Amino acid sequence: MIALDVSSSMEALDFKPVNRLEAAKKIAVNFVKSRKYDRVGVVLFSGFAFTQCPLTNDMETVTRLLGHATINMIAVDGTAIGSAIVTASNRLKDSQAKSKVIILITDGTNNIGEIDPITAAKIAQKLNIKIYAIGAGNPDGAYYQVMDPNEGMKLVKLQEQDLDETTLTQIAEITQGQYFRANNTTILKNIISKIDKTESTKTSSIKFTSYSEIFDKFILIIFILMLINIFFENILFRKLI
Repeated sequence: MIALDVSSSMEALDFKPVNRLEAAKKIAVNFVKSRKYDRVGVVLFSGFAFTQCPLTNDMETVTRLLGHATINMIAVDGTAIGSAIVTASNRLKDSQAKSKVIILITDGTNNIGEIDPITAAKIAQKLNIKIYAIGAGNPDGAYYQVMDPNEGMKLVKLQEQDLDETTLTQIAEITQGQYFRANNTTILKNIISKIDKTESTKTSSIKFTSYSEIFDKFILIIFILMLINIFFENILFRKLI
């Protein structure tokens, strides 16, 4: 499960080509496309978490729904990391896969939600779910687009927001996962690539092949050709003779 933060702080412009969210979406899509034999799902969160896509091996659907993720698409802003972990864990709990993984991407600290991240991580650990936590954001701060009533839209550099690396590290350690810090798009891409190589599970699926009977069409064509042959041999040629 990919648990992706869509809170307002993900609008920071320190990740190319647009902002943190768009960079994370693009890299996540590439990751999904590489998991040809896995089932992948998506949880989006800010003030609360919801399942954008349940576990599926239909990668086209996963990538399409990832593409629909936008800043503030959830009415309540904030960073409900604990809720995101529980929601993703609930989707994974019945999976028979040997490797059950949550990739958590956020740039904030848990400041809302009904469950704290550490308790959520312990729930995931009991379900044999591993969490790879990724903290996104440049330590030197980032530019944001801010609407000034007098000057219109302008860029303002803000110091690093409330990225809680201590808690994210604990979440990863509790679940036997790993914490990464992504300062820019390149580092984030390398982190996802590393996770991609580390975690893989072979699964089996049933494939159906649909056949269309065309034998009767050949019979019809042969019959018509026979009639034409009879016409030429027994009628047309006799008249010419």
